[in-house]
Amino acid sequence: MVRFPSSAATLAVGLLLLGSAPARCEFIPWRIDVGFGSPGYGWGMSGVPTANGNIAGVGLSPLFNPIQSGSARVGLVYVSAGESPVQADFYNAYSNADVAGHYVMSLYLTDEASQRHTTLSFAGDISAQIIPYYGPGAFVVNHFLAPTTQSIQLGKNEYTVSLDRYTSASSSLYQSPDDFFLVARDLGTMSAFVEVQPAANNTPEPSCLALAGMGLGCLAAARLLRRRPVLWQR
Repeated sequence: MVRFPSSAATLAVGLLLLGSAPARCEFIPWRIDVGFGSPGYGWGMSGVPTANGNIAGVGLSPLFNPIQSGSARVGLVYVSAGESPVQADFYNAYSNADVAGHYVMSLYLTDEASQRHTTLSFAGDISAQIIPYYGPGAFVVNHFLAPTTQSIQLGKNEYTVSLDRYTSASSSLYQSPDDFFLVARDLGTMSAFVEVQPAANNTPEPSCLALAGMGLGCLAAARLLRRRPVLWQR
């Protein structure tokens, strides 16, 4: 019995596997914008004035993110806190102050291929304590409210956004030379991981179907070759 080389069958199987794989023949571009009420708008809260009239504040400033491709981790907001004094005297102007507030952060998610978009809202409670004469000087505590993970289908793709853990942070205080405002610069950022993949009910893209068709053709040719009689010449 004569055995035919299996290269055609091997190629067919490979192409079929490629064609039957999830529709990820192309990268999936997407974009996320952050805001409080509107894209790009920040959030801030002022505390109750202290005995000498000083006011503590805490703020969340949206970060800019370029278009992403595939699953990625992105920064959302920059966290800041500080104290505004009544008098410009470092040794006598500042006092311990605190502030607390509730926020709703909106993530504006866009699927670039279909231009479908949605808004995912995440809520939380944040507080800051300013202690000017005791290092590090600024302390922030944050608590995200459930849910911290949300999923949505946009176009042909499924997106899952999960907030990264941000519970507390501390920072040294720096004095502004102009208005003597005390500000904490090193409180870090809130971030999230965005997982993206083709939706389960998504049909394969044309390129994937073409690969599957080529695989079926090669497999049929391999079967025909196996059935043809072989003539030996002497």
